[in-house]
Amino acid sequence: MLKKIFFLMYMFAILFPSAFGQVITTTTGSNNVAADTANHIYEYTDVMPEFPGGSPALYYYLSSHLKYPKKAMEDSVQGTVYIKFIVDHNGKVVEPKVLRGVSAEIDAEALRVIQELPDWNPGRMNGKPVDVYYTIPLKFTLME
Repeated sequence: MLKKIFFLMYMFAILFPSAFGQVITTTTGSNNVAADTANHIYEYTDVMPEFPGGSPALYYYLSSHLKYPKKAMEDSVQGTVYIKFIVDHNGKVVEPKVLRGVSAEIDAEALRVIQELPDWNPGRMNGKPVDVYYTIPLKFTLME
């Protein structure tokens, strides 16, 4: 029986672990908050990072670049991969990692596409560009 394969992707803009804008300190060395901005990775900022063109452009980019792995299709493997990465103060996507995976093949494909994302508009805190964590769930589904 031949299967028609549909790739469905759902995204969440970002997971908010704290309503107060939790700051994760990577290094410290000063009590000057403005000077330490470069040393923090924020979970939430005044202006969150944005893919150029917004969510519709991100959906289009991901759907046109993600390929369902052949082995996963043959084995009927499906599920949602959660990828967390940093959009740095220059808008670069750095340090992507799988938070929750599905299979080696699907996880690798999700990571590959996230690593190839073009530059974003960086997040801003107090008017200054800062590093911000961002999480995207990618759902891989086979439909008959």
